Amino acid sequence: GIQSTPAPRRRIKSPDVAHEPNGRRNTRQIVPCVLAYDRLTATLPAKDLLVPYPDFIMSFPGIDVPFPEDVVQTAVVKSDDALVVFFTFLKDMVLPMHSHGAQWGTVVEGEIEFTIGGETRIYRAGDSYSIPAGVEHGAVIKAGARVIDVFEETDRYAVKR
Repeated sequence: GIQSTPAPRRRIKSPDVAHEPNGRRNTRQIVPCVLAYDRLTATLPAKDLLVPYPDFIMSFPGIDVPFPEDVVQTAVVKSDDALVVFFTFLKDMVLPMHSHGAQWGTVVEGEIEFTIGGETRIYRAGDSYSIPAGVEHGAVIKAGARVIDVFEETDRYAVKR
């Protein structure tokens, strides 16, 4: 069957007391970075919140997908066992229904309306999905979504060198 795992939603608090490298306690107030981020998100337009993957990931080769690069950008890690793809969707797009070997993925940022095996669900940042081999699936993907997908088929997409 279809497995999905919603990520736990929790705020991370910074400790009130830090320790210096020499082991001494530092009692200066530490400002939680989550609060600073919350203040940022309240004032920035959503399009400005897209945090790109780090440069070292974006320097990985891309894959040959049937969509223009102004719609979706890719970076890939390929091994003998799997293909790991970092997707960044720059424009809204529809991924038609299709099937292939097993796939697991997680939404890093944004929103995807995924239909997997006839069930439709919205996945948001922190949600993951597992698609068994041969199960039909398709999606409506919003601009700004970032997804990491792992494919069991190492030759699912050709790597661009």
